[in-house]
Amino acid sequence: MSDHGRLPRSAAVRSAEESIAGGRECFKNFDVRGRRPPKCGCQRSSPAGPDLIQQAVVTKIIARKRLVLVIGASVAGIFETGFAASSIVLLLGLAGLFIGARDQPEETGFTAISGALAVGIVTGVGYITLDALLFWPGLPPALREITPAPLAPRLAYFVVAACQDEVIWRLFGLSLLLVLIARFRPETRPSASTIAAAIVLSAVLYVLFHLPFVTSRAALTPFLVARELALHFTTPIVWGIVYCRLGLAASMTAHAAAHLPIQLGMTLLSP
Repeated sequence: MSDHGRLPRSAAVRSAEESIAGGRECFKNFDVRGRRPPKCGCQRSSPAGPDLIQQAVVTKIIARKRLVLVIGASVAGIFETGFAASSIVLLLGLAGLFIGARDQPEETGFTAISGALAVGIVTGVGYITLDALLFWPGLPPALREITPAPLAPRLAYFVVAACQDEVIWRLFGLSLLLVLIARFRPETRPSASTIAAAIVLSAVLYVLFHLPFVTSRAALTPFLVARELALHFTTPIVWGIVYCRLGLAASMTAHAAAHLPIQLGMTLLSP
């Protein structure tokens, strides 16, 4: 056979071989049942994108809720606690928004807020009952005569002050303590013991912060120290638990609600 006869045959063979190879490559794209397997790897990649987007949206919603609460407590405080104190609350609140963990809860539904309201009222009843039965009769006159204002304006003042306390001592203070304690422990997220330690330490710091108010009106005695521990050490623990479980709005609600029975009791106890 001449060379001229072989060329067409060789070209045809090569064309057939390329077609077979292409068919084999196409066949690799399907399994035995005719389904197309993943393009790369042995397993299909998980749809992490939507989860990350959803998490980012939730984080932004929580941050906006807390920002509104911080601004609200600061603006309301201008008329009750003064401009300087409210400015400090605003600054510490903004710092707390950056320090706080992104996965902290912020429940604002009916169940959470009504539960916090109930916790606050029960805590306030326990506070004023304990004070009336154990401490009030033995208090120095200067500490018993600190509530001369009428009930309504006094209640408004303490409700706003309670909300500002939550910004300072929970959003900022407790969040900062969680970060500091976690640095000395091998954990990526605060454990239950770390949270408990931060709550207790925050309550201790609050008592120490509150003592100058007492000593400015009376000499510090073991009796007054016992009162501070019984009243102003236990209640911040309650607010800290509410904050860690439900968020800032709930702890504000609980703390503010506690002053309803407290201030009413103070009115009844005061001469």
